[in-house]
Amino acid sequence: MIGSLSKKVFLIYAVAVAVRLLFVLLYPGANYYSGITGEYLDATSNLLHGHGLSAYVDIAPYSSGLVHYAYLPFIGRPLGYVLFFAAIALVTGVVPVAFQIVQAFVTAFSVILVYKLAKILFHKSINVEKIAIAAAWLAALWPNAARFDVALLPDGLTTLVMLGIAIVLTKYALYRNTKHIIIAGILLGGSIYLRPDLVLLPFFLLPVFLFMMPWKRAVGAFGILIIILGALIGVNTWKNYALSGEFVPLNLGSGTTMYEGISQFGDTLGTTYADERVAHNKLNTKQLFYPNGKEHDQALFREAIDTIEHHPLFYTTVVLRRIPLLFTVRGLFFSDSVSFSKKGDDLSQRFPGRYITMFKEAPVATMARFLSPLLGWALLIAVIIGFVRSWRRSHEEHIMILVILFYFISTHLATNVEPRYFYPAIPLLYAYTIVGLRKRLLQ
Repeated sequence: MIGSLSKKVFLIYAVAVAVRLLFVLLYPGANYYSGITGEYLDATSNLLHGHGLSAYVDIAPYSSGLVHYAYLPFIGRPLGYVLFFAAIALVTGVVPVAFQIVQAFVTAFSVILVYKLAKILFHKSINVEKIAIAAAWLAALWPNAARFDVALLPDGLTTLVMLGIAIVLTKYALYRNTKHIIIAGILLGGSIYLRPDLVLLPFFLLPVFLFMMPWKRAVGAFGILIIILGALIGVNTWKNYALSGEFVPLNLGSGTTMYEGISQFGDTLGTTYADERVAHNKLNTKQLFYPNGKEHDQALFREAIDTIEHHPLFYTTVVLRRIPLLFTVRGLFFSDSVSFSKKGDDLSQRFPGRYITMFKEAPVATMARFLSPLLGWALLIAVIIGFVRSWRRSHEEHIMILVILFYFISTHLATNVEPRYFYPAIPLLYAYTIVGLRKRLLQ
């Protein structure tokens, strides 16, 4: 794949790296969801210092006023990002900025995958090269992408996996080659070691397979995905059991996500939104997953389901309120403008009155924060126009993108619409943005 790329694509990659390194200068170290980053850094340090895959946490009850630190098995977060940190730390030590620099070079590779995806999606157009190059430039220069790519979270790496899955699934839709579905299964299974968001995707793909091809071939493709995914989940389950003696197929957090998601618009029906408050107020612990993380997570999941069962109308209103939330400052395409603000700032609470004060204090930064969501809304409109135009000309090239987007939106509307959860799917939209802006490119 690399050998077939033009010098122009490598230039775009170099620019993407430079933009991301600029954001390392602007936001060095752990400064976005820093609590989660701290867990990964702690696990990396413990691994390199001979404590195995563990977390060093205070396990004294929150209300006791005591302190009792201990090493406990690290099963609360996916393993892959810890290993990514550890590989870099073998050379640099546990230095967050060094991790960001390496991550900038790695995640910038997404522009090449965006280019490759656009070439496949619009292979029938005589302007396919122009579309692909323009989409790659958008991926390289889009500031929110750069900001997320250097945040010390696994989301940027997950984007690479997401783009890879989109490429091979689209190729499978076009050419029905079994090797593409095998590669998709490997990428799908491997994604659980970064973020386990895609484990249910095969069940969304099955109806599409049945629509597109004979049922035996459709079931066979579904079976390949399930077998490979199951095998890699099995490896992760074995790892967690070997560490903790607990059967945890993925990692902890599903209960917390459900429980917090119900109270996404403030404390409601006794639920509590923030992780720290859940631990302190509900679990009487200082850490969300330690000690007894599996039991806590299961209890929260059961309580969330019980809340939904006994208050279906309330839950429906929560889900419905998430739909417009996708198109706000903390929305889907430009996810998430608030990350440009200083720690503790919430732009939704600063418009319009307090925004004027911000403008007087820092006019350039404030205008950037103001223009970012406006540009995001404009490009989101272009995405919708571009996808409709593309779909009307041909379905096969675009059906897998539609399924992935539908999967991401529908599953998260039911649980939680934290902007970073959507981030890995956003690069799937860049090519449609270009087509939405310039209709004649579809010729």
